[in-house]
Amino acid sequence: MSCTPRGFRPEHKPAKRKIGIAALSFVLLLSPACGPGNRLFDSGAHSGIGLGAGGGSSNSVVLISGGEPNSSQPPTASAALYNVSSNGISMTGSMNTPRAYFTLTPLSDGTALAAGGNTTFAEQTAEIFSPSLGTFQATAAMACSHYEHTATLLSNGGVLVAGGSSSECAELYDPTSKLWLAVGNTNAIRFGATATALPSGLVLLTGGSNAGSGGTSTNSAELFDPSTGLFTPTGNMQAARAFHTATLLSDGEVLIAGGENGSQVFSSAELYNPSTGTFTATGSMTSARVGQTATILQSGSVLIAGGDTASAATNSAELYNPTGGTFASTGSMSVARVSAAAVLLSDGSVLIVGGNSTSSEAEVFKPSTFQFSSGGNFSPAGLGVAAAALQQ
Repeated sequence: MSCTPRGFRPEHKPAKRKIGIAALSFVLLLSPACGPGNRLFDSGAHSGIGLGAGGGSSNSVVLISGGEPNSSQPPTASAALYNVSSNGISMTGSMNTPRAYFTLTPLSDGTALAAGGNTTFAEQTAEIFSPSLGTFQATAAMACSHYEHTATLLSNGGVLVAGGSSSECAELYDPTSKLWLAVGNTNAIRFGATATALPSGLVLLTGGSNAGSGGTSTNSAELFDPSTGLFTPTGNMQAARAFHTATLLSDGEVLIAGGENGSQVFSSAELYNPSTGTFTATGSMTSARVGQTATILQSGSVLIAGGDTASAATNSAELYNPTGGTFASTGSMSVARVSAAAVLLSDGSVLIVGGNSTSSEAEVFKPSTFQFSSGGNFSPAGLGVAAAALQQ
């Protein structure tokens, strides 16, 4: 599962950063990653957990939280639960800290970790949502502030948080000790990058910008090894990208799609082969997109929805066929969405929420009909919302 930030801001508002990093010694309490049979993550990317790019942890309850109406208004702390059986959204306890462009990661005990994000500065705070209590509880502070970062659930239950906020800082959340543990830095600043957990237990990080939206994007990629806590470079992407999507396919390859390089929005896509450590071109999307969502379906196809085409936000969607390496248009959403969150549901459909500054309506994509329908409302409307399917 990849846990990526969906934080492309159409306004290109620069991040404000809180200065000051707590000193942590290098300690790694987590055991080495296990093979595919022992993984706690599932296929997906931007996110089976619903961080906007992704594939899907298929469960019947989805936690939705945060977001901001627009760049001139503060983020919200609101949170809600979407129920698959009722196709409805009900409010739950609010976060302790308002957040937008943060990460929300489901943990193996059924809770979820909300980390970082943007308030008036990049946050160092994190908190845990308990579905049994309907409340959030603060964790210890992170070592670094993170905004437009990635968060990836590892096979041993820990969470890797990396990049964002113009920093190479990375750290691990250990759910057993409930502490943040220092690891090696990434090899590049990765603001608006992607992170994808591979079947081997390694984590693939791709792209990102060195200075927020509109900064210089990179084509570099690297692998995080949980057994050593270190990042190692791998092959470069064909294009420098930020705010793109990365989706783990059923054959173990990773689909990279869209994004921007500061001056151009891409329709191109490429595949990462973990066996060779190389990227190769695949078919292009029907439209250039940045800040879109990408969700792997039970069929193995990938649903790409929304994003900004460089001229305007779009409500269009398309499907990637891994067999032919091609994209084809599918039904459109009712509203245009950028920096939305998408989650694969237990019935095979996809919930998409947020990404529009005026509409609070969520939508559900049904693969059987190739159409979107209403999924209830999460208020207030906003960009930079996060969502995660809770493990039950």
